[in-house]
Amino acid sequence: MARLARAVEPAALEQALLRPEDQEIVRTDIPEREQLLNLPKLQEMNLHACARWVHQEAAVRARTGGADRTGGKRSLRECRTAEQVDNWLTSEEDLAKQNEDSSLLRSIEFAVSQLLDKHREVPFIGSFCKKECGELLALDIDEQPHILSPAETSNDKLWGIVQADMRTMKRWHVLWAIRGLATRWVALEHRRQARRREYRQVLDPLTSDEDKMAIEACINALDEASSMEALEDVDVKFRMAYQVVEEQLRRLSLQDGRTPRLVHKGKSASFYKHCRDARIDELASTLAMQPDKFAANLEHDVRLTEVQNQPSYPIEQAEVYVSEAGEMSTPDKVLDRALQCAALLLASEPGVRQHLRAYFMEKAVVTTEPTEAGEATLDPWHTLGKVKRLEKKPLPSFENTDKFLYIVRAEEDKLITSTMELPKEALEDILREWQRNYVSSDVNQVARQHNEWHNLWEMATRRPLQIQTREEGFVEEGSRRVIAACWGPGSPLTTLVALDERGNLVEMLSLPAFSGPLRNRRGFLAEIPAGTPAHLRQIYKAQREDAIKIRDFIIQHVPHAIIIEASGINCKQLYNLFEDVESDILENIPQYLTKSETGSLVLRMAEPFVAQVWEACAAARRELPDHLPIVRRAVALGRGALEPLAPLASLAGPSGDALALKLHPLQRHLPRDALLSIVEQVLVTAINQVGCDINVALDSIWMAALVPFVGGLGPRKAAKLLQDTRRAGYAATRGSLFRDIAYLGNNVFTNAAGTIRIHPSNTILEESAVFDPLDDSRIHPRQYPAAIQVAYAAMGRQGDEDAAVDQLQTRRRDVERVNLEDIDKQLSESKESDLSKLIDVAFELQMPYGDLRPSDQRLSTEQVFWLMIGETRDTLKPGRPVQATVRYVNENFARVTLDDLGGLEAVLEAGSISRQGHVNPMERVHVGNILSPQTCRIESLSEDKDRNGEIVVKICTNAFDNEEKWEALYCRGDEVHPVDKYYRVEQKTDIKKKEASRAKAQADNFLRRRIDHPSFQNCTQGEALEFIHNVGDAVFRPSHRGSDRLLLSLAVSKAENEEKPMVMTFEILEKKKAGGASNLSLGAELTIIHGAHYTEVFEDLDEILANFVAPYIRNFNAVVNHKKFVPGSFSDIKQAAIQQCKSTRRAATCWGHTTEVDGKPRALPGFFSLCCILSENRSPRLDCFQVTPLGYWYAKKMRTSLDNVSDAFKRVVMETASGKAAQMESAQLGYNMPDQAQGNAWHATPSAYAPAQQSYAAQQAYAPQAYDAAAYAAYAQQQQAAAAYAQQAAAHGMPAAANGWGAAAGSYSGSYSSQPGSYPSAAADAAGRPAQAASAWGAGRLSGPSSNSQPLAQPAAVRWDGST
Repeated sequence: MARLARAVEPAALEQALLRPEDQEIVRTDIPEREQLLNLPKLQEMNLHACARWVHQEAAVRARTGGADRTGGKRSLRECRTAEQVDNWLTSEEDLAKQNEDSSLLRSIEFAVSQLLDKHREVPFIGSFCKKECGELLALDIDEQPHILSPAETSNDKLWGIVQADMRTMKRWHVLWAIRGLATRWVALEHRRQARRREYRQVLDPLTSDEDKMAIEACINALDEASSMEALEDVDVKFRMAYQVVEEQLRRLSLQDGRTPRLVHKGKSASFYKHCRDARIDELASTLAMQPDKFAANLEHDVRLTEVQNQPSYPIEQAEVYVSEAGEMSTPDKVLDRALQCAALLLASEPGVRQHLRAYFMEKAVVTTEPTEAGEATLDPWHTLGKVKRLEKKPLPSFENTDKFLYIVRAEEDKLITSTMELPKEALEDILREWQRNYVSSDVNQVARQHNEWHNLWEMATRRPLQIQTREEGFVEEGSRRVIAACWGPGSPLTTLVALDERGNLVEMLSLPAFSGPLRNRRGFLAEIPAGTPAHLRQIYKAQREDAIKIRDFIIQHVPHAIIIEASGINCKQLYNLFEDVESDILENIPQYLTKSETGSLVLRMAEPFVAQVWEACAAARRELPDHLPIVRRAVALGRGALEPLAPLASLAGPSGDALALKLHPLQRHLPRDALLSIVEQVLVTAINQVGCDINVALDSIWMAALVPFVGGLGPRKAAKLLQDTRRAGYAATRGSLFRDIAYLGNNVFTNAAGTIRIHPSNTILEESAVFDPLDDSRIHPRQYPAAIQVAYAAMGRQGDEDAAVDQLQTRRRDVERVNLEDIDKQLSESKESDLSKLIDVAFELQMPYGDLRPSDQRLSTEQVFWLMIGETRDTLKPGRPVQATVRYVNENFARVTLDDLGGLEAVLEAGSISRQGHVNPMERVHVGNILSPQTCRIESLSEDKDRNGEIVVKICTNAFDNEEKWEALYCRGDEVHPVDKYYRVEQKTDIKKKEASRAKAQADNFLRRRIDHPSFQNCTQGEALEFIHNVGDAVFRPSHRGSDRLLLSLAVSKAENEEKPMVMTFEILEKKKAGGASNLSLGAELTIIHGAHYTEVFEDLDEILANFVAPYIRNFNAVVNHKKFVPGSFSDIKQAAIQQCKSTRRAATCWGHTTEVDGKPRALPGFFSLCCILSENRSPRLDCFQVTPLGYWYAKKMRTSLDNVSDAFKRVVMETASGKAAQMESAQLGYNMPDQAQGNAWHATPSAYAPAQQSYAAQQAYAPQAYDAAAYAAYAQQQQAAAAYAQQAAAHGMPAAANGWGAAAGSYSGSYSSQPGSYPSAAADAAGRPAQAASAWGAGRLSGPSSNSQPLAQPAAVRWDGST
């Protein structure tokens, strides 16, 4: 080992657990997990004191709503009321006896002694010490075994009993809590003993009685401290006392030749020393109650001590301590110093500090406010939305919830700001209203050890797949074969793997045709129908070939079950595929039925979480280094069906792969070690009840992951055990592990023996191996004599007693007739009497290692739904905005896919489209339309009983409700469904006021700059207006965004009736600054970015005034002084254009200083709105342009004059006027008229755009029987549209486009006039024609209209949008 340590890198040794300290852990006969806790060594281990402290903590937790579960509902009695729980924890009789004789205290003391003194682990205590533990084994409701009811009784089944197959898994919550509390007590006691030694070292040399009393008070306070915070409070008091005697101790130390002890000194301790030197503390003690007595009053909530009245006034007493020099020259100053000293003594008293801390934790409130980013991000459907606006939420209300973690996460993401403070009324009451103490040592309940993380416990207690045979039995453990399937997006491909009985990879199969997005269809193995379009025929052919490969793969490996990963919408199609394959096998290959043990195929959808993490973990890469991650994921998916615990256990190593499991949305905000401890605790609890076959772990490397979690073991001891057992060949008995093979120590073997299994059917065992049936049960070797007695009694006490267990293998039900109380009396003489152990022994003799995990249940339809979309009921609920694409429309509803939910299908019903009520969906939406999140929301999620309970998602486009409604519903709740009464819902007006206030405060906060220029001022925006009086006035000022930029406030114009000119603000970026960006001087390179089209670099401020300010003002005033400029509102501009058009009877153009932003009129500096109307019966066309120093930016070009802007705007309006209606409707539906680029794209991929083929695909997917009629209507409509476009193109002077549309019309006419069965094939020629015509159409549009042509107009009732 020494040579290995010298030859290998230390990091590699640490990873392989081969360091000398690792070997020491292996050799030490103490459970490895206990050694890794690194508990400090105590000079004196007072187990009774530990038990009392644990009992007190448990009692306080229960009374304050903590996570204690002692006295919870059990299977043997009714649930206690809250009053009964309180009496049970701390009855008056117990308090009188100081809990010395409390049964609960005795149970806690026993558990503590087993953990700390006997080195037993929780699984051993929970399984084999039930009599001593008593009510520490309280059960959760879901842990209660099923008890036979009167209706279930029979001659051999009595009412009220629990049978062996009714047992359940136990979490042992209370035992784990006691382990955690005992560990905390050891750390607390270690620090207390260390402090006591230090304080006594100071006490012994002292000679002054007053100084001795001060230090002794600190020592006595140590005994009362019940938390680390309380110990720190005592240390504060000790430092003050030490400051007084420090000089004396230093002199004594130097006389004895010792080094003086150094103690951290604070400012308060130095202040107290000055007060002691001036004897001010004497005066302070007469002014108020002694701090320790005041603390006693607070603790008991009564006035145990009164303040003694003094014979003279305080000011008279202060005269005695006046000194001419220094800070106490007058009685008032002396009195002030005495009051400060009294306050300091009070603040340093441990009892007072603890009580004030408890008062704060009880009365403090939390308030949250969204930041600017949070206001925009946190909506009612956001994970953190529930903490967006909390108002004075009491701190105790966070107990047993994870809401504080959401606050932490939102604050880290800079979405909210939070404050924690005492409310004003609590501050006023704090001196007169003292209530009961509240323990703060375990305040961090928000991050409590989430053994209640239900997801993790469900993963750990999921039962292996139970497969029923033809004979009504089940396939035996270790004989199950599975095939696992994982969908791939194309890279990688969808993959199947076959696993043998031991879970090893046998063969894999890639399916390219079933990778990527999958169409919703069935009949993958059927012949392709005649008339299927060419592109679909090619897809269907490839899928049929892959389906045949799957069928052959299944026939070759004869699996008992096929496991499909539920990780996306496409996985549902994989499930449909395997259903088709199963039907084909059962119908067409009868010999498979005789070959298979089950006579059928079991198809199961499975959760993907563990498999997805396992594919990238270190264990997977070591075992399957040459395979793709998707293959490893499929292997883990299959193994999860054989033994769910093993893949999960392989993630729980030191690498921390288990933390990648999504157990809680905010788990990353908890300490890593605490999370790993939770995972370890759950796995230790589960594996020690499920058992671990040591020989199976030797035979299958993936099952060896269970061994480190066996009681007493760990990664190091488990590796040594497997190594020694592998060297011996196998383990025939449990005793051989203790004696001959691994030489396990007594403590380790005692913890592990009940969990290690030796199953006789394992292939690794030799035929000559001697096997003990009790080694394949949960019966501990120490209980083997009792087990033999029970077996012998079950056999009627006939024959050889030692052979009774073997003979019982065929008569296990006889154990139920054994009178266990008689056997318990017989064993009482040998001090082995324990009826609870005999009950467990009898259960195991009836059902050795019967699985305690919940019965195997397939995922419900609802569970599969949430897994496939990756959402929960908290994130996907009515009101959530979604984006939808229309796929099919008829008179009653439209089918859509939700783009932001992975293509989930949803329904838009006729009554949910418009607020006007029921409308025909075909008049409002069309195939291919995209419904934006601004108008589209989730309406409901419901189960469809006619479709096996599938979740049907309905959307609506008529719910334009304000967000306050959903915020109030989901974040605050109502009387019927309350959520959080402390959540505050704000109106939009209040939000805008806060945003404006925040922006103003931010703008006023700037860094003063050292810039010498007449136009520069260190001022805010409001102050800059005082320097601006006329047009052209400019003020440079600092920016609140940093020292690398300036702001320019510029007066650009002034109306006649206004006193102040209009001021615009421009940002100037500074570069090439001497000394870096933080330098407060002006940069050598100044850049102004005005919109996306104007960027100019200047050398100094004078150049900006000459080359930016002057031309900008000139161009700006040219706009406002032009005859076409209209001052006023948005409606004034449009009205002026309409009036001008009526008066001149010709096209009119004007502009104004108002534009639309988000559909609302708003004045934007530098932007001007354009309005043009061609004739009186036309609607005004609107646009905008921007002023720059170089000219006017419009339509992606810089125009040098306003006439150029006006002409360009008119040209655009005239070109598009004829298509305005079509363009407006296309914009609503997500379409645009085809241009040349689109035409080229259509020509490259005509099948994706051909309306006929789109119609055919939609009708075939949703209503095949209606295909003929729908196709006829579609082709007829497209023929009319194409003919109309041909006529308009000819009239518009575009012969190429006219010919293209005419050819398309002819093709469609041929399509729908042919035989119904040949519609798709006849339309194939027509598919490319619209693309070619669109290309010519686009070319014509770009060339502009001819002078003698009429504007293009789309024919009424005819649209080219690809719909039916």
